[in-house]
Amino acid sequence: KRICVENWDDNGDGELSRAEAAAVTTLLNNGVPVFQKDNAITSFDEFQYFTGLTKIEARAFYECESMTSIILPPSITSIESTGFFSCRALSSIELPEGMLDIGSAAFANTAIKSLFIPKNVRNIPYNIIGNCHNLVSLSVDPENPYYDSRDGCNAVIRKSGNKLIAGIKYSVIPEGVKEYGLSCFNDVKIESLVLPSTLSKVDNSFACAKMKSIVSKAVVPPVITSSSGPGSFLPSGAVVLKVPVGSRNAYLNAGWTEEIFKGGVVEDISPYDTNNDNNVSITDLMRMVNVILGITQ
Repeated sequence: KRICVENWDDNGDGELSRAEAAAVTTLLNNGVPVFQKDNAITSFDEFQYFTGLTKIEARAFYECESMTSIILPPSITSIESTGFFSCRALSSIELPEGMLDIGSAAFANTAIKSLFIPKNVRNIPYNIIGNCHNLVSLSVDPENPYYDSRDGCNAVIRKSGNKLIAGIKYSVIPEGVKEYGLSCFNDVKIESLVLPSTLSKVDNSFACAKMKSIVSKAVVPPVITSSSGPGSFLPSGAVVLKVPVGSRNAYLNAGWTEEIFKGGVVEDISPYDTNNDNNVSITDLMRMVNVILGITQ
């Protein structure tokens, strides 16, 4: 209230009326966000009355670490980069139906539990939800023409180019995805990840501290397109990379090396390796013949 009165109490009565709130068109004062880093704010549901706003500027609520809830006015069409960055207590946010653009790291380092992307959103950059460890549901309105969450994958996929944009601990990367976007699992507490057989390009890092294994189903190694080289592609810890049978050398030659995957680059078990000794022998083949003939199970 103090901040609102100091900035927008036009009649000087020490209060902010709904009319005065509706007349606000920016959250900046001389270019500086008036709410950023204010830990006295615990809730701001009254923000819904600021209907003259069309955007939440960069760093508008940056590090408002005590704010648990906020209701956005229906007039908001964009949230710029780091708009709610490090609002560590913020557990929920509902995006207006007219939302068009979401900036990078807009909700990173928050406690939000779910995020629903409305049907009109047309621009989602990288790392919008990095380090959101409470996030259990991530989905896109089925009517959105630009993005989807196909097959209930709990992720955001850009339809153009079939590019994975954002994922959470409970995401499944579906077949058909061709590109892995920049930092789309940034600081997500996942231990394993399965990359689909259709994947052809990876845009940088698997920055997940708890990652233990990555399984790639792509026979042809996806191209690593990190602008900083394979070094910035490094996962955290001794991650094992498992690749299709017969493709280990191709992966190593394509830059998916044991310098990056310190747990080793290994081939998946062949379906013909009946005793799991990583070797298909005449014994394995005889066992399969016997199963086909009904001699053994």
